[in-house]
Amino acid sequence: MRKSFLLFLFIGISLFISCESQEDIFKTQENVSSVYKTTINNYLTKIKLTAAGNIENAKKINILIESLDYTNVRVYDFQSPKKILVVNLNNSSGSSSAVQTKVLFVILNEEIISSRLVTIDNNSSASFNDMTIISAFKKDTNISGYSGTITFFNLFQRMLLSNQYYNGNLVISKAIEKNPNAMMSKSVLCIEWYLVTTYQDGFQTKEYQYTTCDSCSLDEIFESLCDSDGGTGGSGGIDASQEIEDRINDNNLDPCTKGILEKLKNLSGGDITNMLKRFTPPGSIFNINMITGKVINNDPNVWAQTTPIKGSRTDINMVFNENYIYGTNYSSRPTDLSVATTMAHEVIHAYLISLLEENKACGASGICDFPTIYDAYVQQQISKDPNLTADEHHELIAKNYVYTIASTIQEFHTGQYTDYPYQNYLDMAWGGLVGTTIFNKDFPNDPNDKNYKYRERILDRINTEKKGEQYQGYFPMGTPCKK
Repeated sequence: MRKSFLLFLFIGISLFISCESQEDIFKTQENVSSVYKTTINNYLTKIKLTAAGNIENAKKINILIESLDYTNVRVYDFQSPKKILVVNLNNSSGSSSAVQTKVLFVILNEEIISSRLVTIDNNSSASFNDMTIISAFKKDTNISGYSGTITFFNLFQRMLLSNQYYNGNLVISKAIEKNPNAMMSKSVLCIEWYLVTTYQDGFQTKEYQYTTCDSCSLDEIFESLCDSDGGTGGSGGIDASQEIEDRINDNNLDPCTKGILEKLKNLSGGDITNMLKRFTPPGSIFNINMITGKVINNDPNVWAQTTPIKGSRTDINMVFNENYIYGTNYSSRPTDLSVATTMAHEVIHAYLISLLEENKACGASGICDFPTIYDAYVQQQISKDPNLTADEHHELIAKNYVYTIASTIQEFHTGQYTDYPYQNYLDMAWGGLVGTTIFNKDFPNDPNDKNYKYRERILDRINTEKKGEQYQGYFPMGTPCKK
């Protein structure tokens, strides 16, 4: 799952080569690499600091910095007094593909004010050079003799503009544009973004893509440039765990559970850690209030409970049952691995609540248990892909959920992340889905069923870690918190 985020840039580095003509129509400068290398690095460092709360985005910027070919930088007059830098990416293959990738930096008063990743698919025999890219960047409707597609992305690889030309004429243009009717929530600006497709005859279609919410301004490539004071700039080197903590109130957690939260926040960046970024400022409007206390009806079988706070679309309560955390009914407390699994489950719960709230898919305030939210989320996904059956969606999401939890708790326990966790951690991860349709389907409560033994193994492993002591021949892998 995590690998897909970097796919575009890895492809760009490994496959695209530069085959442009050395003859450029725009004015160029000699030896510009040394002049602008520091300017480019300073700009990208600022963007990386801005992305400190999102490990995947920070990785993309790191890869980009390492891949820039500073021996091949050109500068062009653009729209006075602006200039454009065009930089190639280093290529790791000798491919003769017509597809290229480059980076554009827009400069004003010797400062970079904007940037683009650009891919060029040249299907024509016409001469091709940087002028072609810049013409597309200016949204020119005619590029002499050119046939192909030129696509612009922001540095986090979000597509912004894609122009398709045939014999020099712009025939299809796809652009991400915002809905002019912005929403306000708790002094936060929320903007809906649409993919607007414009055809040569002027006909347009619009398709909703996503919503962004930010208490600060966004520049034209949708990169948040806000620091803690609400100004322009980076986040000043605040580490990821501190960023996460800003919207997660853990003041009322017991010391053991609080320590487990801190450890989860500092993992290498698996999906659970990235879900926690959902509650990271400045882009987030959602808050989690974590406590160790009593769950609704004081039900001993409910280990934790995550619910939206009534009357709020942005605040979420996450309660860890004090009877579970303190091992009230057992001689030992649950292991750190058991609590980490429960917390990872609740983070997914909170993440789904925030998605459902944002997409107005959980209008009933009674949605407050994971299986219900899980089913509601499945239904939402089904509407996006009608070709899949409900069971296929349940299975897809359940498997993703199980592997997400398992990978997280294996790294929590061993210090090593893997996309292929061991069986013990997979068994633990099923705990959040016990009682759901997919769990009962895969592991029926029927001694005559071939999978019944796996059901027993899963439940025994879960209970061993919950009790923090030997159970049914199993020994706990984790370490119980002290009484």
